[in-house]
Amino acid sequence: MKGELKRLVTVLLQEIDDWPATGLLIAATNHADLLDPAVWRRFEMRVEFPMPTDAAVRRAVDIFLGATKAPAAWTDVLAVTLRDLSFSDIEREVMLARRAAITRDIPIEDALGQVVQNRVEPLPRRERGQIAMWLTEAGISQRQVHELTGVSRDTIRKKTKAVGEAPEGEE
Repeated sequence: MKGELKRLVTVLLQEIDDWPATGLLIAATNHADLLDPAVWRRFEMRVEFPMPTDAAVRRAVDIFLGATKAPAAWTDVLAVTLRDLSFSDIEREVMLARRAAITRDIPIEDALGQVVQNRVEPLPRRERGQIAMWLTEAGISQRQVHELTGVSRDTIRKKTKAVGEAPEGEE
């Protein structure tokens, strides 16, 4: 396998080197750290695109939901849950929910809830707790946060109360 990968890198480098000087070569990757440094040396310019901000994720969710009749709170739930994903990954998740709602003839809220649960379920307890707090801060009820994340309502209450209490001398 390792020899095959080296041959692939060699072929890629040769193709880049053989590219006509009058041509424009544009390449993209989601895994820049996996590419051989020799590839990067052959490009004059490197443009990095940061991951979407929370506001951009919220706008993307709105756009990808389109005319779907989902309550406004779902935009906040998805924006929190899909944080740290690329726009294409956000689109894929939302479109999966829309398709599921249509093909399984279920309410869009149920399909969106499944997307959230699928994203949250494999996470370690600490990360699920953080998402639960973000959802609570976004105005989602503690009952619904519990259903989506599996974090107990008691834990959510305790964490919410702890965050709301400022240490003495602070306001």
